[in-house]
This record gives sequence, structure tokens and C-alpha cells, in this order.
Amino acid sequence: MDDNSIVYSYPLHPLDNLSGTRNIFVSWVMRFNDVLDADKLHQSLSRLLEMGDWRKLGGRIRRGKDGKLTILAPQEFNSLQPAVAFGHDKLPDSTISQHRVASLLPKPGPHAFVGPSGGVNEIFRPLTGLAMMPQTLDDIIRIEAPPLSLHVTSFSDATIVALSHPHVLTDGFGIRALLRSWSLVMAGREPDVPALRGATTDLLREAVLEPGPIKPEPHVLASVRLGKLSKTKMLLKLAADRMKSPEPVQRVMFLPESALRRLFEAEKTSVAAGTKDVLTAWLIRSVAVATAVSTHKPPPSMTVINAINARLHLPSFIGPDEALAQNMTLMTHTPLARELTAGPVDGIARELRAQTEAQTTEPQVLGLLQSTYRALDANQEPLDVYGESSAVPVLVNDLTAVDVYGAVDFGPAVVRRGDAAGWADNPPGTVVYYQLQSKLVNDQKMANVFTVWGRDRQGNYWLNATLAPKVWTRIEEAFKTLSVPGQVPELPPRKSTAAETTTTATTVTPDSESPPRQSTSQPEFLTVAEL
Repeated sequence: MDDNSIVYSYPLHPLDNLSGTRNIFVSWVMRFNDVLDADKLHQSLSRLLEMGDWRKLGGRIRRGKDGKLTILAPQEFNSLQPAVAFGHDKLPDSTISQHRVASLLPKPGPHAFVGPSGGVNEIFRPLTGLAMMPQTLDDIIRIEAPPLSLHVTSFSDATIVALSHPHVLTDGFGIRALLRSWSLVMAGREPDVPALRGATTDLLREAVLEPGPIKPEPHVLASVRLGKLSKTKMLLKLAADRMKSPEPVQRVMFLPESALRRLFEAEKTSVAAGTKDVLTAWLIRSVAVATAVSTHKPPPSMTVINAINARLHLPSFIGPDEALAQNMTLMTHTPLARELTAGPVDGIARELRAQTEAQTTEPQVLGLLQSTYRALDANQEPLDVYGESSAVPVLVNDLTAVDVYGAVDFGPAVVRRGDAAGWADNPPGTVVYYQLQSKLVNDQKMANVFTVWGRDRQGNYWLNATLAPKVWTRIEEAFKTLSVPGQVPELPPRKSTAAETTTTATTVTPDSESPPRQSTSQPEFLTVAEL
């Protein structure tokens, strides 16, 4: 970028600059059963990035001599300095089922299933753009590329839209705000586009410095926080286990709502435990049992590390409908003793929910932010871990409340409807399936990592996980029992809160546990809104 054209300088905030965040490149790959106007998609996104501080997402990332990242943006973007990198593969004579890569995208069905082995990022990389396109933060900085990349693949009966960016740019809820605002611009509703808050100011640091009547609290698990020696032992054990164990395998999981009901029935679990918690608990126990079988030892103690999003838990500082771009991801910890991991799913689920509720109050989140910024200001990575040093860590990232299915409305870009055979009917211009593709710079695979992509319009859950082969074997066996045809027990519908009854179809309130949807004949399940 020509220095003479720089008008706006935007900082990337401390949580944007974490080493883990800098090492991740993200692609949101969305399938539409419509033929979409690719130029209209491109033009409307480019227009959004010209509006107010939304231009931050279209600027160029630079790294200073001190290693800190900033984004520089011009007064006006142009063909030499576009707001977004754009690519379009036109295949008007081909259906999506004829494409060697797009045809492999999973489709919903009546039964639970586990997809084939192989990382989604490697298999579906061609859908995100040309091979020479930047795939790391360093590449984007080196060639001064726009941080946002839009790639459209057009078929005669469908469209694939891939939006890619380095994780330093924003988190999942920032992308949700972008998708909603992009849809508004496309519909000619620019006055309804919210201003991008926090583009120049770190809202989380502001909350820590001026908490008002909310007093930060010490962590509820402070008594079991690992010291430096214990944390070092844990990391060494993880490294040793990785060296002597088979390489973890990444696969996609699909759970229709009927399978979730069977899971509740089989585990004799009450709805009050929450679908997200029961599903996570069931997966955790699968890991524990598979580990016990392979080692001929009792199920191990475990520590579940859940990604949460601070913006959902600071209602005194951040409103439910505000558009924010900065990363706000924090972690909760749930230590699970052997007695719990060897016990029923219901016990694990209730402990997960209890710890999440205890650690996500406003005073707790402010306390966690306080310790996080204290470490960052001392040039240290905030890496607190709670529980036993010998416990098996399990990482969970639930994106259900990002609600890509509800955030996107590309109806104005629909040229014609495609072939919806095998899919439930959906409004024109809405997503029928999406997947999140994440590329790590070091590309090391860690076992026991679950990413819940979310719930589609029919209430089906899509997940991605990286697990040891022995764990996949157990999960595949369990999925067969969940897919047995027969009477599906009914679960009572979730009670709506007062906040939910007054929100629109795409509003997420800080206290809601599931993004509201258009009403259907199927009961809603409780979920926890996170990253």
C-alpha cells in the first residue's frame, strides 16, 4: 500500500495478537442450493467495507518493529487496492455432484454418521481459492493482500461461497456480524447496517479498567490452578503421548435431531442438562472409555477446556446486537475426576453446565480478563490451566450461537433456484450447509479436539473432531445404535425466556443459550452460546 494513501490506522488488540490466534487461518465454506450472482456478492461485500469503521476489515495488516500488528486503510478502495480479494470459478455446465471436490461435501440424512478420514482443510482447500492465494498471516503481510478473501464456485444447480481470513482479524461472532451486515447491504438496507464498535478501542481492556459497580472476582478454580512446574509436566506428558501414539484423525460428525433424542433416552438424561452439555459429555465419555480399553486401566481424569466468548457474558459493557470485530475468546475449565468420567453421561453433563455457569458470570469474566491482561502487559502468554496435571485435556469450541444458517440472507443475489433434492426446503439465498476450515501454521494435530459447527435449519448437529483412531472406532459403534430405526422418544420443547420472545429471528442475546429461529414443529434443545 502506498504510504501516501493511508488515511486510517487501526490497532489489533491484545487478544487478536495472541500467538495461537496469529497461527490460525480460517475459511467459512457455505453451500447454497441456489445459483447466486457472484458479482453481486462481491460488490455488496466491497461496499460494506467502505462504510465507516467496517473499512478496518478491508485494510492491510502490517507488523511493526515491536511485533505489534496494525491495519492501515485508505480513504477509498480501488482496483489496485481492493477491499477484498475475489475469485470466481464458473462451471455453468456442471452440477455440484459432478465436481471432484464439491461433490464430497457432506449432506444430511436420516441417520447419524461419521465422515471419512482426512482433514476438511486439506480435502476442500480448492473451494477456498487458488493454490497461490495466501494461507497464513505472514503471507498476507508479505504481499500486502486484503485480509478478507471471497471465493465463489458457481454450478448449474448450486453455489459454494468461501470467506477466508487470518484469525487475528476477528472471531466467529465478528464474522456473524459481517455476514448479517453484508446481507443488509445486498438487500439495499445500508441505513440498517450497525456501526462497527471497538475498531480503535479495546472494549475488553476498557471493561477491566472501568468495571463500574461490577467487581472482578478471583477464579472459582483458583485453588486448583497449575503452577509452572505442574504445567511443564503436563506439557511434557502431552508431547510424549503425541510421539508414541498414532496420529489423530480429523473427521466430520452428523447427528440428526432424532439421534439426539435417542441419545437422551439411552442415557436417561433429563432435558435440563442441556443438549450441548449432554452431547459434549457423551463425547468425553467416549474418549475416556476408549482410553481405558486401550490402556487396560480405569478411565482417566480429564479437564474439559471450553472456548467461551466474552461478549456474551459482559451485558453491562456490550449490547446483544452490537457489531464487534475484535477477538474475545476466553476459556473455561471443567476438571472431571475418574469417578465422573467412568460414570453416567448425566453426571458429566451437569458438572459441565455447573462449571460453565460458575465461570461465566460477569465478575468471573472480568476477573479472568484482569489476569489475562496482567500477563499480556508483562509480555507473557495467558496460559492458566486448572485441574490435575495428569488429566487428559479435551478442547471444545461450540459455534452454535454464531448461527451461520440464520445470519446469512443472500436472497437478493439469487439468479435461480437449484436442485434441492435430498435437502429440506429452505428460503432462497440461505445456507443449507457450512463447514469451518482452520489451517494451523505448524499443522500439528492435537487429539481430543471438538468443534461444534452448529445446528442447521432442521435441528441437526454438525461437528468436526480430531481424535485417536481408537476413539473413532468407539464413536462409530455408538452412532450405529443411535441410528437404529424405531420409535423416537419425544422431548418437551424448551421454555422460551422473556428476552427470546421479543427478539427477531437472527438476534442473539447475551443470556440466551441458543440463537432464536423461525418456529418449526421440532422442539428446540438447550445449547450454550460461545465462540
